[in-house]
Amino acid sequence: MSWTLGAFAEAACGVGRPTDAIRGLRAELAGLDVAGVTIDSREVVPRVVFVALKGERTGGHGHVAAALEAGASA
Repeated sequence: MSWTLGAFAEAACGVGRPTDAIRGLRAELAGLDVAGVTIDSREVVPRVVFVALKGERTGGHGHVAAALEAGASA
């Protein structure tokens, strides 16, 4: 299954009355092809979106650079 980031943003944020930020995200990323989504930076391969979540002891934000180096789409 392949998604565009625009479709991903809509699925993640819900449909309905989008905010300006969501409209901007959809417009900016609409054409980017995405193969999957992960919260584990060790699972990132090209065309996968890495979602950095806040954790109890550590957060994903510290792994963003590694995810991008591994080929994350966003």
